[in-house]
Amino acid sequence: MDQAKIDAFKTELDEQGFTHATRSWEPGYQMDEHSHDFNVRGMILSGRFTITTDQGSRTYEEGQIFSMTTGCPHSEEAGPDGVSFLVGRKD
Repeated sequence: MDQAKIDAFKTELDEQGFTHATRSWEPGYQMDEHSHDFNVRGMILSGRFTITTDQGSRTYEEGQIFSMTTGCPHSEEAGPDGVSFLVGRKD
């Protein structure tokens, strides 16, 4: 993953008022349906990450950005090689 792209995304998160951290999940990790009381924006650093909502499932890969609005019910799953992602949170 290109460090300049990661740094640019961090700057964007900062400018939009998001706090951020890096997370990693083991291969096949799953989180059942839930929602957040905050907005989320994230960038996949390695691996794959699938988000499922009532609109269907979408898988994100390295370099792709995902977002989730406050209160949106969804489930999450790491790919077969796990996933590492930079995630921003905005209350």
